[in-house]
Amino acid sequence: MFAKLKPRNTDTPTIEHEPREMDLDLALVMIDGGTAAQTQWTIGSVTQSALDFNGDILQILGSLILVSFGAFTEKHNSDRLRADFVKRLAIEHAIFVRVLHGKLHVQCGVFGCQERKSYTAIPQNFHALMIKLTALQPGEIYEQHT
Repeated sequence: MFAKLKPRNTDTPTIEHEPREMDLDLALVMIDGGTAAQTQWTIGSVTQSALDFNGDILQILGSLILVSFGAFTEKHNSDRLRADFVKRLAIEHAIFVRVLHGKLHVQCGVFGCQERKSYTAIPQNFHALMIKLTALQPGEIYEQHT
C-alpha cells in the first residue's frame, strides 16, 4: 500500500522501498492468552486497538505483534499515540500481554527476496529487546529508548 509496486514481465510484482535508518515509535506486544481461543481473541483486540490509535501493524509473528506509530507517514504526536495505546493495553489486557515500547532506532523498509518481500522495521539490538520482552511477566510494561 505504501511501498511502490513495479510490475515485471512475470506474475510476481516487485516492491521497491530501500531500507533506511530512523528513530521510530514502536511497541512490541507479546500475547500470553492461555488458551488458543483467548490468544486469538487478544491478538484481534490488540491489533484493533493499535489501529484505533493510528498505529501500523508491521508484523504479527505467532503471538508477537510489532506496531509502529509514524512509519508510513510522519505523525507529530506519535509518542503520545504510542503511550495512549500502551495505556489501553494495560487497562484492557493486563494479564494477557507483555509490552516493550519506546522510540527506537530502526532500519525501516522493504526486506526479503524478489518473490517474497515485506515492509517492516528492525530495531537496533533486536535480539536484546526480545530477551527483555520475554523476561517480562504478563502484565508488565517496559519503556526503552535507543
